[in-house]
Amino acid sequence: MDRRQAHVFGRPASAQRCDWRRRALPTVNGNVGEPRGWPDVAHLCGGLPDTALRRARLTTAASIAFALGVLPPGTVGCGAGRGEGGRLLLWIVGAREAMEGELARRGLLAEPLAALWPPAARHGVELILCGPEMREWGPADQRPPPRPLVRAVSGTLHSRLKDAPALTTEPDAMLLLNSGVGTLLLPLVAPWLPTLAAVLAMRAPCILTCYNASEAAGQEALLRLFGARTLLPSRQNPFAHAAPLPLLAEAQGAEAEAEAGGAQ
Repeated sequence: MDRRQAHVFGRPASAQRCDWRRRALPTVNGNVGEPRGWPDVAHLCGGLPDTALRRARLTTAASIAFALGVLPPGTVGCGAGRGEGGRLLLWIVGAREAMEGELARRGLLAEPLAALWPPAARHGVELILCGPEMREWGPADQRPPPRPLVRAVSGTLHSRLKDAPALTTEPDAMLLLNSGVGTLLLPLVAPWLPTLAAVLAMRAPCILTCYNASEAAGQEALLRLFGARTLLPSRQNPFAHAAPLPLLAEAQGAEAEAEAGGAQ
């Protein structure tokens, strides 16, 4: 899950600026508190050691927080969101049960995102994981904001917009994580075309990630055909890191034992 490039497309609903509560961290694009490197991530996510395994577990949340943090001021996060209880509502489109679903259930997606993205810490975050590889499930924790919520919708976004209750409210932002559309290979791109049309019809920014500059150029070319407006140029992701989930699962028990031993 090596997110090296990201594009941001969409139509921001507001252009007003906002100021977030300051933390003892540098600013990024004028936004206060977002991490600039892995040491900041380790500090904000409990101060645990900055290990390769921990980076693999947090790369998705850190990448999302970074992308949201460099959006133009006023694009998203200035006030209460469109989610339940005023949470900021984010859709991860094309989510997979074996990747984003597993991370969410282990507390390695919404919770670290709330720690790494200051607007989520203030208002809470609600994640909707939508994709044909997802199973349907709802939040196990119903505590009020800023406690995060995660819901899963099974099916393609364009096919579920009319009948999935979780998709009745347009999001504050959308994310397509390593979708493959930038390869411009017809077997990969064709299933995405109706969903891309639905995504770009909404008044919410859309963040796309991919693996390399070639895919980034392909994404840009494809989305220009849809008339999408670029909010930011593609940029390198400082939180790119491989995240093989089978390896994480195998290492989870060993790391838990090591942390428990260190705490004795």
